[in-house]
Amino acid sequence: MLLRVVFYFLTLIQGIGLGTVSTDDVVVWDTKVERTAEGDYRLFFEASIKEGWYIFSQHSPEGGSQPAFFEFENSKNFERMGEVVESLSIPSYNEVFEVTELIFKQKASFYQDIKLLDPGAVVNITLYYQVCQTVCIAATETFRFELGDVIPSQNDINEVNRSVDELRVPLKNTDRLSATIDQAKSNRFSAWWIGFIGGLIALLTPCVFPLIPLTTSYFSTAKSRNHAFFYGLAIVFIYTLLGFPFLLGWSKDAQFFNELASNLWVNLTLFIVLIGFAFSFISGKEIQIPQSWMQKVDEQANSSKGILAILFMALTLVLVSFSCTGPILGAALGTLLTGNGADLGVNLTLVFNGFGFGLGVPFTLAAYFPSVLKKLPKSGEWMKELKVGLGVVEAFLAFKFLSNADLIGKWGIFKLEYMLGLWMLLWFGLLAYYLIRFIQDKAIGVVRGVLSILSIYLLVLIISGFSSVSNLGFLSAFAPPSYYNLQFQEDAGCPLGLNCFHDLESGIEEAKEEGKPILLDFTGYSCVNCRKMESDVWSDPEIYELLDKKFVIISLYVDDREKLNDDRAGTYFLSNGGTKEVKTIGQYYSLFQGVNFKVISQPYYVPVSSNYDLLNTPVQMTSVADFKRFLDASLKAFEALEVTE
Repeated sequence: MLLRVVFYFLTLIQGIGLGTVSTDDVVVWDTKVERTAEGDYRLFFEASIKEGWYIFSQHSPEGGSQPAFFEFENSKNFERMGEVVESLSIPSYNEVFEVTELIFKQKASFYQDIKLLDPGAVVNITLYYQVCQTVCIAATETFRFELGDVIPSQNDINEVNRSVDELRVPLKNTDRLSATIDQAKSNRFSAWWIGFIGGLIALLTPCVFPLIPLTTSYFSTAKSRNHAFFYGLAIVFIYTLLGFPFLLGWSKDAQFFNELASNLWVNLTLFIVLIGFAFSFISGKEIQIPQSWMQKVDEQANSSKGILAILFMALTLVLVSFSCTGPILGAALGTLLTGNGADLGVNLTLVFNGFGFGLGVPFTLAAYFPSVLKKLPKSGEWMKELKVGLGVVEAFLAFKFLSNADLIGKWGIFKLEYMLGLWMLLWFGLLAYYLIRFIQDKAIGVVRGVLSILSIYLLVLIISGFSSVSNLGFLSAFAPPSYYNLQFQEDAGCPLGLNCFHDLESGIEEAKEEGKPILLDFTGYSCVNCRKMESDVWSDPEIYELLDKKFVIISLYVDDREKLNDDRAGTYFLSNGGTKEVKTIGQYYSLFQGVNFKVISQPYYVPVSSNYDLLNTPVQMTSVADFKRFLDASLKAFEALEVTE
């Protein structure tokens, strides 16, 4: 039993590492319909599986892996004739579960017989399954069949159904796409480290730090000390489990989290939540889990034995420490949500996992090396001062979400200068707080000294940012775009005052007239890395001149929530059998990016000619030197293209 628990946990952790592998690239689904008799139909589902991968059959022995499962949407217009029939599967022995499972490699076929009860029916079917190599990734596919003479409902009348092929452009030199710089792994490591550092910081808070000697004393004996390993593992497991829904949501629709992170109401909600956390830290009024929950978990810990008791002990720690860990975990997750990316669901899960390691591992180490406890600092006022500093960090991050909401909603309220002013008030207030504390007790202290220096440094950056956004340094990633200032013009929306277009057609026409190459700039109002590239890289004088004089920039905002009022709106049927509803400009360009370039993260820069000749390998986050080389090489390719033509 314990072996299985450990196996499931390790599979989850390793599966997150494979998270950026799109199941669409591994399993390609095709469907067809055959009419077998009057009113009777056979629905076929056929999968082509990438070499080295496999999927499970619908039939799994007891104690084996999760089998595939077809879910049919309830309908009074049809009935199923028997169960889903599948092609011949391959027996495969699982050494961990000690059972022989049934799998499919390379090809898998299923069919379902349907009898119509009315002249026509729409059959919606969802398949839940696992895509496996050394580990497994949860996946879902949605299929839609229209059988017989379907009478559309009023909703169907208002909804236009389209093929995703309508979005494809005649790209040439597509071999350059395969060499696109893939930053997924570095992003995953960054996400994990953000969570891990957050866990270590949470360890120093008043809700957690005093529990270290109290908890580790329980594992003082040699036998109990071995249980300390499972205690730390249980903490990691609980936090990872909290992030598991993000991973499942990502596997179903990677674009979902992109849209979620750029949703107006989501950003407003996150602003309110983080401001609440900030107030909790600064005021000392703790946000606590209901007492009844903690009592029930504590009772289970006392009544259980062995590994189960340790698991409930870990859960007790998670609940008891929520008033301190919740805000820090929220801030760590928030740093990910301020950006756009195809791997956002995976990265959010990794933040939870890293946070669990940062919080849980020190408890285990303290149990194995009890002498370390004597060297730990004693609890004191420094913890309160740390909480106040963390509260200001929470508020700083909260205003980023308010800025996102302002940009997405196109309110025109929180301009660049106003946001810089709010930041100044926050850090000046923290510096004044530490100064008052110093006057009172004439002591500096590590926490007070470090956070005071940090406040001064940030204030210098913010003040210099009033003259130029590029002076903000790393803070530029959290600031509104440079064009969004008090001199902002409603029809601008172009970085650094450059000329740009926001739709393909106008930009292509301009490129033809000017005889210039195009830089497709897939960006977002709430994209942190986009702002960083614009302020740190595009602002370089040589790069700025190249962009201004030599290129036609088409900036396509994937989080633009303005409604599509033309014939591009509707439900698009994807090549894998699924569907994607497109109602806004941002949804359209996000899908356009994914269909043509197989990437949905931002920023993403694609150099093309007006005839869609791909001039160079697209790039994302990069340095000034590399981006200049990228632009120069793209220009040379464009000039060579003109010579041959």
